[in-house]
Amino acid sequence: MKLEKSTLKRIQYVALSFSLLGYAGFTVNLMFSEKMSDFFKGFLEGMSFMMIATWGVYMVWSAFSKRNPYEIIK
Repeated sequence: MKLEKSTLKRIQYVALSFSLLGYAGFTVNLMFSEKMSDFFKGFLEGMSFMMIATWGVYMVWSAFSKRNPYEIIK
């Protein structure tokens, strides 16, 4: 099944954004874990894990599609 160019471009932007937000959230969680409440720490850790896992799924999909995951389609 082939995707339209605009749909694929949106998927790439969302996946790259999830990657950056996931790693940023994980870094914030590591740096400020002592000052955060348990709920917020768990919430941030869960969200960052979900975003990093989504990025991993996108990377596997890109590998099977033989696309460069870092190159945005023009």
